[in-house]
Amino acid sequence: MKNTQSFFPAETKIYMGFPTNIVIFFAVGVIFILVGFSGFYFNETQAIWPSLILGNILIGIGFWELSRRKKYSNQPQIVLNERGIQVIGHDFAEWKEIKYARVAASGAATSCLVFTHKDKEISVSLVGLNVKDDKLEIMLSHYRKSAK
Repeated sequence: MKNTQSFFPAETKIYMGFPTNIVIFFAVGVIFILVGFSGFYFNETQAIWPSLILGNILIGIGFWELSRRKKYSNQPQIVLNERGIQVIGHDFAEWKEIKYARVAASGAATSCLVFTHKDKEISVSLVGLNVKDDKLEIMLSHYRKSAK
């Protein structure tokens, strides 16, 4: 069996990933605005305002999501090491105080890191983070084993 120690750093920090949903909001918003302006060209006044309004709403949602992400993008959302887990908004949890830690499905195509710390269940959404579920499971297993 290979030594997995060399594959993992002493500490792993997980940050927000590339915001693909923001790009989609901006792209669809621009398309709706272009469709609205094409209504001026083709003299289709019924299509102008709903399209312009919907396009501006989608771009507004994109800017809101961008500002929300910018607030957290410089901070690691999850930190794993041989001592324990640190998630944003919660105290550091040592492995000896954690009953279980796993990646759980929380809906259609979404998952969460779920663990108990001092008899309190903590759940952190993995949506938008730069880590895959299976890789996080492997990291949890590795760091927990190396703590013993």
